[in-house]
Amino acid sequence: MKERPKIWAPLGIVTLLFILGMWLTSLGLELGLEGIPEEELAIAQAVGTFTLILAGIISPIFGAFISTLIYLLISKIPGSGVTFKQLFSMNTHLMMISALSILVNGLGIALFGGTAEIMFTSLGSIIEVEGAWSGLFNNIEVF
Repeated sequence: MKERPKIWAPLGIVTLLFILGMWLTSLGLELGLEGIPEEELAIAQAVGTFTLILAGIISPIFGAFISTLIYLLISKIPGSGVTFKQLFSMNTHLMMISALSILVNGLGIALFGGTAEIMFTSLGSIIEVEGAWSGLFNNIEVF
């Protein structure tokens, strides 16, 4: 990564994994729209699926970009010679963990049902608590 940082292939792979994970998540989600006509329910499901797939395209790119900017600002304080391209490559490779987590959670939701609020790979799926602790534990990844 230092001499020849790779960006496009890892970013493409991570984006594809995000899209697949989000699509699988959309298959198992319940919208809670009882009492509406079948045509409107189909439209709502299509819009929801499209939105999750769009989020799967945008979130890895935007996430890697923002985290790279933060790391670049921090690296400039001590005068490090690291470049934006090197940091972006590093963050793109690190996002593989998040992409695999989203894919595993999407598979779990598609196969076993559930909600996107409590992910299968979070501490909240292991320890059941109420209130603010629930939100905290649901955001701590065990994966």
